[in-house]
Amino acid sequence: MRSLFQCEWERLWSKKSSFLFLLLIPLLVIATVLQSHENNQVLEKTDPQYSFWFNFPVMSIAEVFMLYFNLVAVLIIIMSFTHEYRTGQLRMVLQRSHRFSSVFFAKNLVVLLYLFLLVVFYFICSLVAGWFFFDSAEEVYLFFQIEPVTPIYSLGYSAVYYLLSFLSLAAVASVTIFLSVISKSSTSAFAVTVGFLLVSMLFPVLLGMFGESIGYSQYVYFSLIEIQFSGVVQMLTDNVFLKGWIFAVMIAYIFLGTAASLLVFLKRDYLI
Repeated sequence: MRSLFQCEWERLWSKKSSFLFLLLIPLLVIATVLQSHENNQVLEKTDPQYSFWFNFPVMSIAEVFMLYFNLVAVLIIIMSFTHEYRTGQLRMVLQRSHRFSSVFFAKNLVVLLYLFLLVVFYFICSLVAGWFFFDSAEEVYLFFQIEPVTPIYSLGYSAVYYLLSFLSLAAVASVTIFLSVISKSSTSAFAVTVGFLLVSMLFPVLLGMFGESIGYSQYVYFSLIEIQFSGVVQMLTDNVFLKGWIFAVMIAYIFLGTAASLLVFLKRDYLI
């Protein structure tokens, strides 16, 4: 299993796009620095959206997470699953007497580790950029919290925010892997996955058309896009029920997506 993981890890980094996605991160951070400076011109320092160096990591990734990280996850997964199957690369791996399930879990783990690396690298870049380009303060206000917090608390808040954001990305990845293994081409895999993300984006709007009835505040988080947009912040509040609900939804997506993908992946007629 270790050698198989190493093989898949090297295979991922043999793609130029893997380096490109990583190298684009500093440019994205700089772009959000410029945007945050513009926002600071019209915001009060007591506004949770006002950027200081120790809360800038959250302000920065919130601007690009749903578009950039979801897109990277979709493309990396399609290249690792659908494309390798269509080009015959996956058959070459299986000819080395590896078990089907071992290949699946190795590829799955490599994808998640790569995405985690991107998130960590983004956190480091945004933290450094925040230190260089933004002022400090003795206290800062957070979303949905009345009392201000210290810079150290804000840094811890940012770290947890990134971990929860990665968990939401893992949920998106699990669904994308399933859609990739059932698709017969890279184009169809991309189209179906983008369609799923669009439905996930529109779900809160469609749900709201029926009125914000009892349960709306929790049912809206069946949408992974809504979780990334506002659910991660909600999980960092004192609302115990809502944070438990959102966490359960993400875990359900990961478990069901992985289980369904494995069942399809284990069918020899998919791979041969």
